[in-house]
Amino acid sequence: MNDETTPMTPLDQMVSGESLQLIKAAVPYLPHQGQRLLSVYAKFAELRNTLALFSQPREMSAMSQPERLSLPPMELLDELARYSGGALRENVKNIQQAFTLALAMKEMSAQEMQGGEDDERRVDE
Repeated sequence: MNDETTPMTPLDQMVSGESLQLIKAAVPYLPHQGQRLLSVYAKFAELRNTLALFSQPREMSAMSQPERLSLPPMELLDELARYSGGALRENVKNIQQAFTLALAMKEMSAQEMQGGEDDERRVDE
């Protein structure tokens, strides 16, 4: 079994209570027919809870938290990395590194452009 645990996403936390988590944790220890029955029940209960969550008016919905709707790209990538593992996490980290490199290059380019303007001002003086 994998020792690295992935935290529950905010959506999972809202639609899957402790009782559903216990049911899902018990699934591997049941006979095949019991696994099938409890797995379908747990997923159906999550679907039912999800539909109920989104049937609420938008301003009442927990998913409409304004601070989560407009994350900067690096923070969004940090959030995605939290909920991924293995190769997927490595891919997200690589995207973060590429994004950081692109931002650094953009900053260097802006500084070079600004440096050129300063040189022109000195020539004019």
